[in-house]
Amino acid sequence: MSFRAFALFTLLAIGQASPAPKVLGYDDVVVMREDGAVVMKKWEYQIQEDKRDVQKRKAQVARAASSSQLATRGCEESTEVQVLSDTKFDNWDVAMSPVIKNTGAGASVAVTKGYSISDSIQVSESVSASVEDFLTTTMSISVTDTWTTQDSQTFTFSVPAGEYGVVISNPLTRRVSGNVLSGCTDDPTTTAFSSDSYTSQTYGDLSWVTGVISICNSTTYPIPYCVGDGTHE
Repeated sequence: MSFRAFALFTLLAIGQASPAPKVLGYDDVVVMREDGAVVMKKWEYQIQEDKRDVQKRKAQVARAASSSQLATRGCEESTEVQVLSDTKFDNWDVAMSPVIKNTGAGASVAVTKGYSISDSIQVSESVSASVEDFLTTTMSISVTDTWTTQDSQTFTFSVPAGEYGVVISNPLTRRVSGNVLSGCTDDPTTTAFSSDSYTSQTYGDLSWVTGVISICNSTTYPIPYCVGDGTHE
């Protein structure tokens, strides 16, 4: 067997097998996207995100700020859903492990079974059914999915000496916000809504969502969120 053929066989075998546990550095991130997962440094990922932000701003200028699903107005009751924004972004920290402290003897923290994330809708109960139907049928957005960690060794990160660390996910979130106009079409009641949804992604035995997995570490406890407001305890 030639070296080239052997190398190709090896690459195929790696792509098909479950990834072996690997201890990642505190400055590594695991980027889980629709086309697979890749490990890179935090500064490399930040450069990519900065470029995406510039592209998003350009697209928003060229695109109308709103869209809607409107019924013909008249002197009768109706329910209308107006979409004011439809954006994607890496959301606030979602813990995927307990907090671990490195007292100086060396420590690592791994993705742990039992942590979850779910699609969500923030809206008044009186119009929730209308919003859910609109999102699922018109925009093909799931609003009921839940993901829960099952594997405890897929990703392991080293914790710097003297610091606390926790494995986090910053999920790629699709947020749709708008208004529901209900009641008489001449004088409707306006109710705001917002939905957050995620896309499934797998890596080995880990079934999670697209986004970034990394360690959030700090010299203080509780650990302040690395993205967003809050603390990990």
